[in-house]
Amino acid sequence: MGCAAIGHAVWVFGSASDALNAGCREADVLIVDDACLPMLSDEWQSNAAKVMRNPEILIHDRAKYQLRKP
Repeated sequence: MGCAAIGHAVWVFGSASDALNAGCREADVLIVDDACLPMLSDEWQSNAAKVMRNPEILIHDRAKYQLRKP
C-alpha cells in the first residue's frame, strides 16, 4: 500500500498465467506471494520478465515476512 500511496501504479491479481503476463506488461517490479508459487507454470519467471520494462522479480516469504530474489 505504501507504493501506491507515493504515486506508483500497483496491480494485484491472481496467479492465472494469462493475468500474470498482462499484469506485468511494462512493469518494473513483480512481487509474488510464495503461497501462489505452486499455482504458477514452470516458465512464469521468464514469461513475466519478457514483458516487463525492467524485470525485478521478488518473492514474498510469508514465514519470514521478507522479500527475496527467486
